[in-house]
Amino acid sequence: MSRQESGDVAVTALGLISPVGLSAAATCAALRASITRLQEHPSFLPRLPEPPLAEAEKAIVAPVPPFREPRSHVERLLELAVPPMKELVAGARMARKDLAATRYFFSLPGSHGGRPGLASGQDFVLPYFERLAISPAEPPQLYREGQTGMFTALMNAVQSLRQGASRFCVLVGVESYLDQATLRWLDETWRLKSLRNIDGFIPGECASVVLLETARQAKARGQPVLARIRSLGSATEERTIESDRLSSGRGLVQAIRSAVEAVPQSEPMWTICDLNGESYRAHEWGLAYTRMAELSGLQLQRVLWHPSDCIGDVGAASGGLYLAMVSRAFARGYAPAARALLWASASGGQRTACVVEQPS
Repeated sequence: MSRQESGDVAVTALGLISPVGLSAAATCAALRASITRLQEHPSFLPRLPEPPLAEAEKAIVAPVPPFREPRSHVERLLELAVPPMKELVAGARMARKDLAATRYFFSLPGSHGGRPGLASGQDFVLPYFERLAISPAEPPQLYREGQTGMFTALMNAVQSLRQGASRFCVLVGVESYLDQATLRWLDETWRLKSLRNIDGFIPGECASVVLLETARQAKARGQPVLARIRSLGSATEERTIESDRLSSGRGLVQAIRSAVEAVPQSEPMWTICDLNGESYRAHEWGLAYTRMAELSGLQLQRVLWHPSDCIGDVGAASGGLYLAMVSRAFARGYAPAARALLWASASGGQRTACVVEQPS
């Protein structure tokens, strides 16, 4: 278990592409309206129950439009991740030299459980920077955790900013479950929602990019602060979703408690998380919530947002999506409270939590 208080680190620019929007503003507006984009995959047929009880049906997925089956998994990730970075740069008021001096952190599709896809993170990162014509001064940091990757990256970015090792940090998260090999793997491991398996999730795809800097620096250069990173926590759950037992809830409790106890408990907060329709995750959250009854900040505002019901599970891009959702809620005045708890649960056992605060 680890805890980190973030000082004055702030979110100051965003980029996002999702099944319901091609920008951060469009995506968050669509999610606020509960707009969904679920459709049949053009070709993938999940396995049927034994004995077959119905005719085969194509897998239900949540693609970013326009969707066509890509030449390769890497090519699809690049198609998703380049536009949000251009959106961020357009709103960040950064010179080309600032982009080169920025420290980059990548959350890429997980490599746990035998998942096919990226052989190496560099297979994506090198062509990504080539397409953007950026030559970073420092090697980027790569995370292959899945849902928790962007929050793990956030913890390291916050530390770098607080220590003065970086002026700007950019988090890039990208995910697509929609290639044939990944869908086959999900189906074989009983993770894909289908006629054979009602206890699965709907695969989605998304890319999110977040700019971080100190609030003091943002003020000095006239850049608006969208949200403040107040505190973070992380822990590990021994009973993963790949085991034969339900979650104990201990890892999620430790991660959330570490983040929430670092802030005053008199103010309410609402929750954004990666509940995705799998009973394992719902059971884990139920255990965690009941065990944290004394954390008044959670009890005072019982609002729970889980965007997977609109856009499917977006894996490694989840953290950036949640930061965009809370930042837009603050900016547009529809946030249920001045603080939000964001948490994520990865298939490999990682658990992360983050408390985000409305800028003053």
